[in-house]
Amino acid sequence: MLSAHDLTHPEDASPNAGPFVGPLITPNILHRLHAPYFSGPFMNNQQRYLSHIDVALQYIFEERICTRNTLEAYLWNLQLRELVASCDKLAEPLTRGYVKHGDAKGDHIMVDENDNLTGVIDWEWAYVTTEAEAFAGPAWLHKRDDSQIPHCDLTPSEVILAASYEELGRQDLANHVRSGKIYERLRTITHGSFSPYDQSDLLHAFGPSIPSDFNPPFRLGPSWRLYLIDRHSADKHLQSLLAKCGWDEGKEARAVEQIGPRAEVPDLPYSHLSAEQWDALTQQIRAELLAKVQEENRRNQEENRRKQAEAFDRLAPAARAQMELHHRRLAQLGLPILPT
Repeated sequence: MLSAHDLTHPEDASPNAGPFVGPLITPNILHRLHAPYFSGPFMNNQQRYLSHIDVALQYIFEERICTRNTLEAYLWNLQLRELVASCDKLAEPLTRGYVKHGDAKGDHIMVDENDNLTGVIDWEWAYVTTEAEAFAGPAWLHKRDDSQIPHCDLTPSEVILAASYEELGRQDLANHVRSGKIYERLRTITHGSFSPYDQSDLLHAFGPSIPSDFNPPFRLGPSWRLYLIDRHSADKHLQSLLAKCGWDEGKEARAVEQIGPRAEVPDLPYSHLSAEQWDALTQQIRAELLAKVQEENRRNQEENRRKQAEAFDRLAPAARAQMELHHRRLAQLGLPILPT
């Protein structure tokens, strides 16, 4: 499914030059509306992803995409652009190219009745990239059965893939799987909604390459928006977008005060955090999310009980007496009483 070629950039190509990277067709509508429609060619993945982010920022501002959470999506991509621009890993020259399937959701793999591979389909979004991205865990292995697993952790399927490469003597490919979460995070360029984990997962993926002066809150919310709006106040579209969205700085500041005192950034710059400190940060966010889910479940249960009690009170006395008798009989038989 993957092939490698030595590459020549078109500007340096001679009539007898080998393959080179040309304009890339990409998923997620990251094309221009006018010629030249497709981005590229690129010397490295940093150029490629910066181009995609710039297209996304323009489309978000024009309300072509991410129309439900426009401001959050725009700020997210401003933040992502800064992280990509400072990432040395993405800036490595593309001297050998690998063809990667661009729509690897799992339904692109064809097998026979004995689970033998018979074909791979849906190649229209395939693209040339580095070895590191080509052998990072594919999208269909990113699915999580446990919603409490942060995206910065390998899924069980990715752990199996990395171990399989090691059994085949390909430690280099196993390392690409284990260090490939940055490419999963780059798939959020056109996202319009975000999970509680997305911010900390993004920062964890870029880790040591994060600029030392870039310390946004590790939770999405009013503090995060205030930080990025202030940091990117010179952005040519941001002020217009704030006015269009009706953003109220005073209201946002009051929301921060209502949240109360809590740690929003670590004591050290993100680029200086050790693996143990990242794990502690992830566990903190995991515990907060679990507590929030439990509190929401408790409130929902109380609301359901209240509605049941109100419905019971509205019953006619005779019907109420009949239901009470029915409930007593069920209790005597040890049977559950279903909610009304």
